[in-house]
Amino acid sequence: MSMPRSAMHIHELSISSDTRRDDMVAAIESDPAFTARLLRLVNSSWYSRGRTITDLKQAVTRVGYREIGQLALAIGSAKAMSHMESELMRLSSFWEHSLVTATLSRRLAQSLPAVKDQAFVCGLLHDVGQLVLFRTCPAHMEEVIRTTLDYDNRSECDVEKEILGFDHTEVGAAIGERWRLPAPIIQTMRYHHRPAEAPDNREIVAVVAVANVIESNGMPVGGDLDDTELRAILKQIDGVVKIDLDGYPELETQAQEEAAETMDMFLAAD
Repeated sequence: MSMPRSAMHIHELSISSDTRRDDMVAAIESDPAFTARLLRLVNSSWYSRGRTITDLKQAVTRVGYREIGQLALAIGSAKAMSHMESELMRLSSFWEHSLVTATLSRRLAQSLPAVKDQAFVCGLLHDVGQLVLFRTCPAHMEEVIRTTLDYDNRSECDVEKEILGFDHTEVGAAIGERWRLPAPIIQTMRYHHRPAEAPDNREIVAVVAVANVIESNGMPVGGDLDDTELRAILKQIDGVVKIDLDGYPELETQAQEEAAETMDMFLAAD
């Protein structure tokens, strides 16, 4: 499982101060499948402003180099993981959770200029390690599921460590390092269940941690934090970043609708 070279090249161009628009467009055009997926994304409700974009130069101008690079990693990861389906984890289930978490992360980060353009891809890739474990260690992960269900007070990560000797966050971070992903993505993979332990990039880790819990357990209507796991995560990030959930009773529904727009794109192998 490796990140496509075209995705890495586009990302490298996105962070170089010497990159011209024509260089970026040429790199995107070299991969027709990526071109099609990118245009699909920039015309989705995440970016669309009422006018269809069909020209790559316009797409690059509209979205910006840095976020084009982030989207390259998102699309590249979808291709890299297209063969990872297993009986315990269907790709449709994985991408549904990942896309909704990514969309929630993007929305929650809108008031955080330093991290808002990283939020989508960090949310999208946070659980890559879990997908890998379900594919490579199905019997052990089935035991993890049974044990977690039998003991409500035990976290999945703790059970994974007991049975496997490591957990999916460590696996995800190792994959992120192998793919040479940016540090914020690797940190999010590693610490999204324990944001207080993140040594740096703590704002984006905190945002994805909250989005992950909301997607998994449901949005608290009117900010009524009756969910133990969400309260615990918000306590961990206290002093790191302020995420106000008041006034967002429809946030999860909106995120699900936006994620559904591009679900088939992430399921496609090519």
